[in-house]
Amino acid sequence: IPYHLQLGIRQLAEGNDSEMQHMAQSLPWEYIIKNEIGFIVLSLALVAEKRKGADSIFHPFLRELPQYCSNAVGRGDTDDLNNLIDWSPTMARRVQQMRQGIQTINDSIAASSVSIEDLQWAATNVCSRSLVRKRIKELTTDQVESVGEFAASDHSRMLPVIDLVNHGSLELANVKVGHFSHNN
Repeated sequence: IPYHLQLGIRQLAEGNDSEMQHMAQSLPWEYIIKNEIGFIVLSLALVAEKRKGADSIFHPFLRELPQYCSNAVGRGDTDDLNNLIDWSPTMARRVQQMRQGIQTINDSIAASSVSIEDLQWAATNVCSRSLVRKRIKELTTDQVESVGEFAASDHSRMLPVIDLVNHGSLELANVKVGHFSHNN
């Protein structure tokens, strides 16, 4: 997929959504690293892209993403967490950490026009559909300034259509996602 069709921090950096860019600049990177919620960077870019509506090149893709947060990162209640504690206490702690991280980011830096539901929706989709690129094209200096150095270093991308292939587990994957070389 060509670089311009990979949904990532670049779209936020090149865009005009100053609220979302300010959020990206304000990300508490030490907190994010400590709490292992690096997915929040791409989540902000996804929220910004969704806010463009039909003006987004990714609008058809975004329309097809699940609208309800159905995984552990999304909206949850105490019953689902209690059930998870019984099944896997370690996983339950991780889920609680992720949920708390999203809430903390929302409480500390979210613009009033960005709801906790927006962040949960984006985080849910990022955690279940994003891929990490090993090679990235650098942003321009102006683009880095618009989102901050921490956000600009994000390597995650949402790749429409590619996100549907079974690429995760080495044992069960039936597709390998990689980079196309013009030399091949």
